[in-house]
Amino acid sequence: MALIFLGALLEEATPEEEKRFMAELPLPARLMWRLGGRRAYAKARDRVRQA
Repeated sequence: MALIFLGALLEEATPEEEKRFMAELPLPARLMWRLGGRRAYAKARDRVRQA
């Protein structure tokens, strides 16, 4: 669930804000986002927006 919130936050961030925010996340969180969080967020986002 935390990755969904991260995706929503990053979707609204400017590129500079996203870069700064990601740089401050712990390494495990950055890895989780890159390995599956982005896809999980996109799937959840699309499911909500199609409803």
